[in-house]
Amino acid sequence: MSLSFEMRIDLDQKWKSIDLGELPLSPGVYQFFDSQNTLIYVGKAKLLRRRLAQYKNASRTRKHRKMWRISREAKSIELILCSSEYEAEALETTLIQKHRPRWNVVGAFYFLYPMIGIRVYERHLVFCYTTQPEQGWNGFQFFGAYRSREFTQSAYLSLIKILQYVGHPLKRKDAYAEKIPQFSFVNGLRQIPMEWEPQFKSFFRGESQELLETLVFALLENAGARMRKLEVQGWIEDLLRFWKHEALPLSQVCQKVGYADYPVAQKDRDFLFLKHRYMKRQQSDESSVLSEKMKLVFTQAEV
Repeated sequence: MSLSFEMRIDLDQKWKSIDLGELPLSPGVYQFFDSQNTLIYVGKAKLLRRRLAQYKNASRTRKHRKMWRISREAKSIELILCSSEYEAEALETTLIQKHRPRWNVVGAFYFLYPMIGIRVYERHLVFCYTTQPEQGWNGFQFFGAYRSREFTQSAYLSLIKILQYVGHPLKRKDAYAEKIPQFSFVNGLRQIPMEWEPQFKSFFRGESQELLETLVFALLENAGARMRKLEVQGWIEDLLRFWKHEALPLSQVCQKVGYADYPVAQKDRDFLFLKHRYMKRQQSDESSVLSEKMKLVFTQAEV
């Protein structure tokens, strides 16, 4: 981060009269503040001058409505120049997490990213779903953090329904006697084969789908499950969707960026995916350069 540049805009001033020609053509972060000097939006840009020009020319059409409303509400803009797009994206994420501006939604509520925990005691399996993994949870091993509460919660509840055809539910006090944080679930079961434990953990870590095959075979042997095959199929699909969109991508990103401190902290998740996108972008750029060099070599050889 090399320079901070500020520009003030009066609420009653027209964007059309603002000269953006002196703004830098460089990567950076822009922050909009309202009349109370409250941060209302944070964004990043590959070229700051071009991005601010888009706000200047935004119309009331559906495509530009958000830009138009933000630009009309803004009293001032603060620009922060960055050395690269990656630095700009990382700074944008940091500022959004810290301030949670009201016009920013993506990344602002990282503390709601869900996690799933497993606890084993006296040959009982206890599962939990929570967005507050730091609140107690003695004896649980956590997996995640995942992004989608919808996908993760649906998979969790579907798994519990499936396991009730295999084992027997524990009473709440027997599953976990301590206070459960708000918006969390705890479910314990007995008579679940203990050899399944590694499969549960491998599934939630995004390492193996072996658990799904195990569950399907167990359900096929249960008359009650066979009678409700359509509903059971929906539960399996919930688990598959969770695997495809949450568990597997998180595992792949951790491997590719070399992140070994599992589980991934809620606050770190977005930065991991940001770093992964940046690495892929670099590899793509390098491949394009190599391709152009190869074309040039073959062209010269033909001549």
